[in-house]
Amino acid sequence: MRELEPIVEGLLYDTESMLVAGASGAGKSLFTYALCKAVSSYEGEFLGQPCATGKTVLYLDGEMHINSIGRRVKTLGGNNNIGYYSKPNSNPDLDLTLEEHRDAIIDAVIAGGYDIVVLDSVRTLFNMADENSAASWQPLNQLVPRLRDLGAVVIVVHHANKGAITGGTVMFAGSTNAVTTVDRDITINKAGEFSFTVNAGSKQGRSEHGFGSWVDCTSYTVDAENQCLLAENSIDAQLKELRKFAVMLSKMKQGDSYNLKKGMQKFNAMFGLKVGNNVSGKLMWPKVEYLFEGDNEFGVSDLESFTEWFKKESPLPLNDVF
Repeated sequence: MRELEPIVEGLLYDTESMLVAGASGAGKSLFTYALCKAVSSYEGEFLGQPCATGKTVLYLDGEMHINSIGRRVKTLGGNNNIGYYSKPNSNPDLDLTLEEHRDAIIDAVIAGGYDIVVLDSVRTLFNMADENSAASWQPLNQLVPRLRDLGAVVIVVHHANKGAITGGTVMFAGSTNAVTTVDRDITINKAGEFSFTVNAGSKQGRSEHGFGSWVDCTSYTVDAENQCLLAENSIDAQLKELRKFAVMLSKMKQGDSYNLKKGMQKFNAMFGLKVGNNVSGKLMWPKVEYLFEGDNEFGVSDLESFTEWFKKESPLPLNDVF
């Protein structure tokens, strides 16, 4: 037995596996790449927390176009410790439901001596027949322990259920077998137009350290100038985004073309709620009520006051929106 050294203090430890889940566009891949870039460099810090340095990474990307990968590297930086495989730009295709392809990854990790392996994402690297079926997750649940037994940290990126953001948390899509072999799970949520939050999941890891208290209290934005993620207190970040929207809403109401639906559509887009085109207060409130807990400067405490926030003389009948 030995003490498991931190990859990022309070988030991930040596030889652990972690599921990173988030809705489409929530920034889960951005978060994962930024983490890998931080620990593969010699920065010694990620989101304001001490982190490992000089780790070697094998990043298996199943969906991003080479131009998108290039923009991400330009924004967040890169180094020679990151080995990057892009499935859309490779031939033959990688399909990790096939045993021979999983064996090839194992051989690559042994040959390269990689410390960290990223599988981004489950849907694109594993051709699952039905992700709601427990049996479909067997290839992933066979690969993760094999990689971990080689001494590698494994990060699995997965999509969340559509519309599964409630109270600030995101539920991963598919069978609960998705977390059978992972030691930790976190969710990434879009808190604002350029702000994201991290939330600890139910699996707390094998290091006996659990998650640091900072995890559920942290939001972050992309700092392109310094090529990193910039951490900030999540409550402060949420208030900043809400204030920004309140100013925007006030300006929108001063225009002749404003109506209730336009205001709600802007809120839906800015906070990444994904409630669809038929946006309404009833659909949005369960997803955002946690933002308005306690006394707040917006005067919002329930569905009624939330919908009042958007109201104005409008050419649309109220029933069409609410």
